[in-house]
Amino acid sequence: MNAYEEIHGVTRKWTKRNVMGMLTNEAYAGDQLTRKSYTVDYLNHVRKKNEGEKEQQYLQDHHPAEVTLNRHSCCWEEEYRYVWNCKRTIHSQ
Repeated sequence: MNAYEEIHGVTRKWTKRNVMGMLTNEAYAGDQLTRKSYTVDYLNHVRKKNEGEKEQQYLQDHHPAEVTLNRHSCCWEEEYRYVWNCKRTIHSQ
């Protein structure tokens, strides 16, 4: 059982999609992207995905990271393959 399972009381199934999602999501690396969406009409609670209409900020090291990523890697696919192979080795033992 890992730390996540102990805290949340659930087990994660390590699929390729889950691992890729963790590698591409800045939140797992301890960073935060602000204003991913914004409120268009506050009276009707209408929200819209920010596609460049509003200014966004990228905050590095905002909170403790769950996954350590190589920020200077030019190829996410290589890191994905490495992590996926490690997880498969751990589960097969």
